[in-house]
Amino acid sequence: STLLDLVLETGATALFFNRVYEPWKIRRDAVIAETLACNGLAVYSFKGVVLYEPLEVFPDSPQGRMHGFGSVGFFLNACDGKEI
Repeated sequence: STLLDLVLETGATALFFNRVYEPWKIRRDAVIAETLACNGLAVYSFKGVVLYEPLEVFPDSPQGRMHGFGSVGFFLNACDGKEI
């Protein structure tokens, strides 16, 4: 509500933001983006402060692909050798 009020007050026509990756923040940002888009704003999101987003790399094992990485070390190993 406060962000929408600010947008309306300033006459902004677009929102640009960096994505975050915690599940609860992803849901929050989706609601905000949808609300602003429904009010006529163009909404653009970009990678946060990461080289690779979690969905751009995968664990080596098929079982790991089903359950995610579990630790930063596994994520870093999956990133190893990817082009930047």
